[in-house]
Amino acid sequence: MKLDNLKINILGDSITAGKCATRDEDGYVGLLQRKYPNATIRNYGDPGSCLSNKCLWGVRSFCERADEMDADADLVMVFGGTNDYCCCCPLGQWGDKTDDTFYGACWVLFEKLLRRYHGKWIVVATPIHRLNEDGTICEERQMIAPLREYVRIIKETAAYFGFPVIDLFTTSGLQPNIDYIREAYTADGLHPNDAGHALLFQRVDAALRHLL
Repeated sequence: MKLDNLKINILGDSITAGKCATRDEDGYVGLLQRKYPNATIRNYGDPGSCLSNKCLWGVRSFCERADEMDADADLVMVFGGTNDYCCCCPLGQWGDKTDDTFYGACWVLFEKLLRRYHGKWIVVATPIHRLNEDGTICEERQMIAPLREYVRIIKETAAYFGFPVIDLFTTSGLQPNIDYIREAYTADGLHPNDAGHALLFQRVDAALRHLL
């Protein structure tokens, strides 16, 4: 199966929406579409969106928005979680099945996608690194846990559902706590600039081609 023949839904937050890229086509989703012009790549990125219902900015969650994606996708990629960290979403525990904890939101979202896209590819990408990711202070809020704990929960829940994981936390090459990386590849210590989106595109593209 080739990516160029697929209908692809990408459910995400501001990074997927292309924030801080010069143009929409310079974001990682736009670069995917440019490489695969015969693919139908639908961008469901919404800045500020969380998997859970704990968004502090009134943006609808991944769990809510998943119902509104086109149902005919061959592949669905989910890329989020950094806003749940920033909004201090409680981690909860394994077995939670409501979207007011992070464990529960992952369960609700993944089960919803499994039912809606049964038999299709469902791929989960972890958050990338960010400044203030160690569970201390982020935007004047005392964080509940480090970002890596949200990454761990995504990977644990995806493994239970049998969803492939693109571990961008480990493999993106985007670590803004390193000065050179922050200056070269990000606009603000989280959102990639054009060079960062190009790097993210390379990682996502390679991972998807390897899966398919």
